[in-house]
Amino acid sequence: MGEHDQDQAALAEPARSPPANAQAREVTDGLWEAVADVRLSLAVPAATVRDAHVARIGF
Repeated sequence: MGEHDQDQAALAEPARSPPANAQAREVTDGLWEAVADVRLSLAVPAATVRDAHVARIGF
């Protein structure tokens, strides 16, 4: 069991320093853009499924 703990410790990355405000803002903006892209890419299939459901069920 002790060997397993040592193996994991050898693989651990050193802690990173926190990003500067500008860098954090840039990363956050990129994440928001990615979320918006996912929403847009899912909007069309969701509408298709919704329309098919309405056509089948009749609501």
